[in-house]
Amino acid sequence: MVVVEEPTAVALACAPAVAHALPLLWRRRAPWAVLCAVLGTAWIGPLGLAFGLLSPDVALCLVTAGGMAECVAVYAVGAFAGPARVTWPVMAAAAAGLCLSCLALAAADGMAELEKDGGVGLLLFLGAIVGLAFLPPMAALWGLGAVVRSRRERVRAWEDHALTATVWSAVIEAHEERRRIAVELRGRVLRHADAVVARAEAGDLSGVAAEARAGLSAMRELLAALREVTAPDGVPEQRPHSQPVFVSS
Repeated sequence: MVVVEEPTAVALACAPAVAHALPLLWRRRAPWAVLCAVLGTAWIGPLGLAFGLLSPDVALCLVTAGGMAECVAVYAVGAFAGPARVTWPVMAAAAAGLCLSCLALAAADGMAELEKDGGVGLLLFLGAIVGLAFLPPMAALWGLGAVVRSRRERVRAWEDHALTATVWSAVIEAHEERRRIAVELRGRVLRHADAVVARAEAGDLSGVAAEARAGLSAMRELLAALREVTAPDGVPEQRPHSQPVFVSS
């Protein structure tokens, strides 16, 4: 816009334009702060015109094109700053900020004519009209950001639910597998105990010792497996009490 209106002022207009748009880089992390920074830097054009640093054409270009930064900041507040019940005042804040910067530009450009036409009363009337004109587009941008945030939260909640269900299923499967292993090992211990009794009744002392050693080994495996068996909710299950085995000689 500056190239078309006043090509010689391009270098002078670059710094205010960059300063106005630069805060948008942090719009996801601090959307409210970015909105305040964008609304604050929107006054560079009117102030530059008031102090004679910018021409009216350059200041108008900065304010007009800079409105895109306010639009992005409003959308960012709706999408990243929180739920809709918290962020809805951004519509009025952005509309009021844009209105004030535009009125400041108009006042700096034609203060003498403004005083002749009606002064403060006319300025307030124009402020109300311009503010109401800015309100619908700001509301639309905020609504779009709020819809995007709501959809993102629904997708995230669904993904969290799916992940929780998958983890829970894996925990249950692991629990059942450990339970099955413990039952098999307990059966092995009881079989060795029965074999010890049978060999003892038959008078096979060497067989009794071998079966006793095998039973003790199975008992250690059973105890190790029982230590790992926990209920899915994290509460250890009541471990079955092994009955004492009496070996008669």
